[in-house]
Amino acid sequence: EKNPNAEIRIPNLDKLIKSPEIEAITSLSNVRLIEDRASGVAIFELDSVDGTNTKIQTPYQAWVKVPVATHRIYPNTKLKKEDFRLETINVATGIAHDYRGVMVFSDARLDQMESKQTILDGQFVVANAVQRLPDVRKGDMVKLELSSGDLTLTTAAVVQENASIGERVRVLTSKTKREMIGKVL
Repeated sequence: EKNPNAEIRIPNLDKLIKSPEIEAITSLSNVRLIEDRASGVAIFELDSVDGTNTKIQTPYQAWVKVPVATHRIYPNTKLKKEDFRLETINVATGIAHDYRGVMVFSDARLDQMESKQTILDGQFVVANAVQRLPDVRKGDMVKLELSSGDLTLTTAAVVQENASIGERVRVLTSKTKREMIGKVL
């Protein structure tokens, strides 16, 4: 739960299994992570079928696949698959541990996004650095329809902010310069 999409590895598992506390457990019923330290050390609680439980402290690794930029990507750039390479990184320690909750993982559709801020070469992508490609952009001319019952009025308007289909957006009518809020269809 604390490391979604991660492959958890315990590097010293062979030594751990031979320890007297673990050898006494014949069959596990539950394994829980009690404490996760940013140093890559965790305390696990192992429950056996016979009702005994054991706590162990051991180093661990949590490996996830994340897209890493192959070159500097500037704000408002449409992202392409070739802008990134997939790397497997350990999010149990270091800076990756601090950003593990906001990282964009390998299953994200980056080719349907654009950058909101500069992404440096070799940097993994975080959620606030990218956004979905908007369907309308600030400054675009759109057709504004005002409907009431069977009556529909149409006029030209300028979009005041980026938005996607289904979202609310502020527009400025072209002739009267009146600001209105509408829904992108």
